Amino acid sequence: SFLCTSPNKIKLFSITEFSYLQPFREIIGRQKKINLPSPGIREDRLIPVSKMRSIIAQRLLESKNTIPHFYLQKEINATPLKEARVALNIKLANRNPNAPSKLTLNDIILKACAETISLVPEINSSWEEKEIKLHGGIHLAFGVAVEDGLLTPVVRNADQLALEDLSIEAKSLITKARTKKLSPNEMAGSTFTVTNLGMFGICLLYTSPSPRDLSTS
Repeated sequence: SFLCTSPNKIKLFSITEFSYLQPFREIIGRQKKINLPSPGIREDRLIPVSKMRSIIAQRLLESKNTIPHFYLQKEINATPLKEARVALNIKLANRNPNAPSKLTLNDIILKACAETISLVPEINSSWEEKEIKLHGGIHLAFGVAVEDGLLTPVVRNADQLALEDLSIEAKSLITKARTKKLSPNEMAGSTFTVTNLGMFGICLLYTSPSPRDLSTS
């Protein structure tokens, strides 16, 4: 489908409404290797829920129903952050041209969270019904999308890692997550959760896949 606008009206058209666009419809279908639905009434379908998605749903429900929630939002100009990333990557490449490390924005966000928690340790806390637990270590969970759901590996003692070391650890955990080699211990014990969907154009996300953790998105 596509949107057509004029000064006085907006209309959403289906590609099937135009016979001369049919060749494009067939090309799109071949490229994506899917069968595009034909025009007409579509039938309901039931999609089985994987064990991973079921656990994710249970944890989100537990988080929403058992933990007090409040939301804070602030918009910042991330241009200096992007410029810093470019400069840091150039520096890393010059230091080791044969096998340079490459920092991502997510690495820098993780490091910023670790440093912020060090300055404001009250952030590193969790709700325990009759008590608020202040955690001694700073263990950052971060979301990794996989084929059938989402995993949250944990970078332990993130505040004690230099930015490059934190980046290496995060990349190692991402690789394990996507190759199904994460151990249960590598997904447990988080004290703060980071979720970043900026690469998909998402500006704001309200979710906490790890119950009892504070989180940032």
